[in-house]
Amino acid sequence: MEKESLGKELYKCMEELVSFGYRYPGSEGEKQAAQFIIRELKEAGIQAEYEEYKARCYRYTKQTVKTMAADSTYEFDAHPIWFSAGGRVSAPVIHVGYGIQPVEEWLDQVKGKIVFMESKIFMTVFPTQLVNHIYRAVEDAGAAGFVAWIDAPCGIKPRYDEIHEDHYDYGKIPGAIICREDGMMLDSLIRDAKGELELVIELDGETYTDQSGDIFGIIPGNKEILAVQTHYDSTHHGAVDNAAANAAWIYALKELAAMEEDHPTIMICGNSGHENCIGARHFMERHKELITKTYACINFDGLASIGYSWSGRGVIPTGRDDLRFVHTSDNPVLLAMACEKLEKYHMLPATYAPLSTSIANEDLEGMFYDLKIPTILMIGKPIWYHSDHDTPDKVTPEQIGRAALCHLEIIRELLAVDPEELLAADRLSHKEVTERLIPTEMALEEECCENRGFTFNIIPPLPAVGERVYMYQTSVVHDAGVIIDTIWDFGDGSEPGRGQFTNHTFGSAGRKNVTVTCYDNHGHVAKYARTLWVKDAGKQEA
Repeated sequence: MEKESLGKELYKCMEELVSFGYRYPGSEGEKQAAQFIIRELKEAGIQAEYEEYKARCYRYTKQTVKTMAADSTYEFDAHPIWFSAGGRVSAPVIHVGYGIQPVEEWLDQVKGKIVFMESKIFMTVFPTQLVNHIYRAVEDAGAAGFVAWIDAPCGIKPRYDEIHEDHYDYGKIPGAIICREDGMMLDSLIRDAKGELELVIELDGETYTDQSGDIFGIIPGNKEILAVQTHYDSTHHGAVDNAAANAAWIYALKELAAMEEDHPTIMICGNSGHENCIGARHFMERHKELITKTYACINFDGLASIGYSWSGRGVIPTGRDDLRFVHTSDNPVLLAMACEKLEKYHMLPATYAPLSTSIANEDLEGMFYDLKIPTILMIGKPIWYHSDHDTPDKVTPEQIGRAALCHLEIIRELLAVDPEELLAADRLSHKEVTERLIPTEMALEEECCENRGFTFNIIPPLPAVGERVYMYQTSVVHDAGVIIDTIWDFGDGSEPGRGQFTNHTFGSAGRKNVTVTCYDNHGHVAKYARTLWVKDAGKQEA
């Protein structure tokens, strides 16, 4: 099939999946999506089945956060944190900043109060309240409720899971997520009231038990097993996350089923319950015997998206694919495959983010990783991630076509690799991986767009001496290759940071010059610099 025709066909498949609506575990949309996928696979001669399990499901109609100030009522629409309690709670509010300081510093102050925090999003994916598990911590400490305002554009309130299915003791207090603009207003009201404001969280919702399921199948081969995985549920329309990847996954499996030469067995893993990981756990339990013979896993997730950049002044398309993060299990063989194919199919910009530092939950790729199985995931999550804006117009047919061919080619290469060689190259140190990929003999001191093309966030933006500071990549334009290593010089003579995000504590006040140096797989070097001020510890804002 020609690339143009393939892209249109996959786009149509993505639209079909999106048409089933929000595909929450146990929902009618999820079941329809599973039936559609299984029907597509069976028409290609692949034996696939729906493996049911009981799931605790969540349904809500409306959630609001309200407050009274200066004889006026302010009301903000919200998304609930999954499985958080319904009903109504009213309590004083406590502001905990970004939630990045050690919780021990403020946790003893939250009992009986509604915790309010500004939640920043790392690399468009992980908000600070999720990375640091703030909801669970404050609930355990006796808080009355929790409100996070998310720094996403256009009034977006992304939906994030903070309670996994095995944590039945959690979810007893209301948890709410409000948009950036509402959060700015509420933050102003709280500051004007000097923390004495009363917040009200109201939620109409319920939890119930229903059937959900995983999709399992086999493409027969020899005794070695390669796992080819995706998740087909979504928190919203889910075009980018994850219908586009589902369409490419279906296409790749059909192509692989037509192979006639001897090859490893392909295990088909399609998970629901992705956002609370229950499906992944059921899958791993049911197929223990096969998993012990699995030599590698490739994940289809966040496969294709238009790239966007945003600031407080608006959103613009970048004219490129969305930034991809290349997650591998610290394995230069997998990383080299990814770099070659990403460049071949023009899927840049892309940055290496090893699973040892980037995996954030117990998803299926995380469970394979924990079993020391070589794992690869090339993922892009745009600013519309986990929101109502994740619609088909955020993807182009051409992007899905390229991404599908890229992933299929990597799978074919994985089928031909020596499993022992792949395993021997797994779990190497960051230094060993980068030294194998970056050609040091070239030493190309080439300034690729100095101080332009790479953006990073600093939180808090005006830190105090001794305060933990997070710095993390937000976007990049780099077409020369895949960024393999990122070094952070904090400008104070301390040990540099490394990777897409880092943290640091400054020991003295004053102006600091932070320099980020990026190295790609061809030896190109790009430097980016920013200045920040560090306050004296005694001059922090109230």
